[in-house]
Amino acid sequence: MVMILVLLLAVVFWLAARQKRVKLTASFSSLQKELADSRVESTALKEQIQRLESQTYLVEFRDESVYLITAMHTIEQAEDRHTYGLVRTESQALKPFFTNQRMDHLQVGDFITYVQDELVKIGDKSANDAFEQKPETGAETLAPPESELETMRSDPWSGQDMIAGASFDQTIIYERTSGGFDNFDELYAGFPYLEVLTGNDQGAIHYLMFGRSSIGRGESCNFTINDDGSSKVHCEIVFESRNFVLKDRQSTNGTFCNGAQIQEATLNFGDTIKVGNSEMIFTCRGFELKDNDPEKAISLFERCLQREPDFVIALKHLAFLMERDIARRKKAKPLWDRINMLESSQSS
Repeated sequence: MVMILVLLLAVVFWLAARQKRVKLTASFSSLQKELADSRVESTALKEQIQRLESQTYLVEFRDESVYLITAMHTIEQAEDRHTYGLVRTESQALKPFFTNQRMDHLQVGDFITYVQDELVKIGDKSANDAFEQKPETGAETLAPPESELETMRSDPWSGQDMIAGASFDQTIIYERTSGGFDNFDELYAGFPYLEVLTGNDQGAIHYLMFGRSSIGRGESCNFTINDDGSSKVHCEIVFESRNFVLKDRQSTNGTFCNGAQIQEATLNFGDTIKVGNSEMIFTCRGFELKDNDPEKAISLFERCLQREPDFVIALKHLAFLMERDIARRKKAKPLWDRINMLESSQSS
């Protein structure tokens, strides 16, 4: 009798466990189905977002994308300068843009990208590499309607209604592609930079994009430093006359270059700049490697000159390195000839 009771209880427990397994299996299958449905919905939503992005203006130039300027004009509004025009994207689509980003260092025909909140010119080789990448399979060329292009040709800026909802303090771009650079080092290769040697921001680096960079403790500066001895806008570094020039901005404690107080000074690689209690160096990767790895330094100076072919200080350092390399010595003379021509035209 006891054995029968035990067997009955075992059967009951087995049936209960089996029923529980069936329920768990059903629940698992249901979860799998929900997950699959969710993935389908997510893919559909992503495609819908991409379609919407292709039909509307985005609020910024995209990092690591490359653009070719095909038309560009400036307007003044409320004492601010804005730039508008057309760019060609890596997918060969023609897109309108409107931005308050400084573009007076750029011109029609330049390849540009967006780096550290600035629009910068890049070398033709990097740009061509990006533009030669094949578009995504199935991607269509997302050009604006011909009627819109015709409007921009005849009257490139016909009013705010062309960019619905856009405010004049935004950067506007009609673009959807990305790519162009594989890594951070490639993105910044060739650009000179400031590195903070002493002070609260020791180790901080600010790349100089062959334009204008303001330095100070104010948040409006391109390079904001944490230094009570600095004015809000203390000084600026401007690329002009084919070199970088340091200019004091009527700072309270003065701007110093190589230990001497200056109002304006042309910078050479290795020069030190003091702002308040912070000391920084003006340099580039090619200059840092010129003694230990001249081969790499030559490559980096060449990349720097792809960014700006008339950068005289970089040309001089490259010419010196070429002269020291027996295999490249013959290439130094054309560089010196170019340097003499640039300096002669500057002084005349």
